[in-house]
Amino acid sequence: MVDTGATVVSVSEELARKIGLSSGVSAVFNTAGGRVVGRMVPQATVQVGGIRVNDIRVGITGGDGPALLGQNFLNKIDIRQSPQRMTMQLLGAS
Repeated sequence: MVDTGATVVSVSEELARKIGLSSGVSAVFNTAGGRVVGRMVPQATVQVGGIRVNDIRVGITGGDGPALLGQNFLNKIDIRQSPQRMTMQLLGAS
């Protein structure tokens, strides 16, 4: 899910386990729902479709919510939206 209000990409503990995301360091996240304790992985790779971004921070939180694409991912891509579709392309790609 695209979350323009999120600073970093965030995934649930369950998804982190499924994709083999490393343990990270303890962190506290300020979310729309309040403070949440989790972990921060300082250098992860995030891939959405054919778009791959390396060496970005990913927060791991409890719960089973959707993965959130935060600004540290979004500021590296071009997003175009129409009433029927949203497309993303890596900045600088043609």
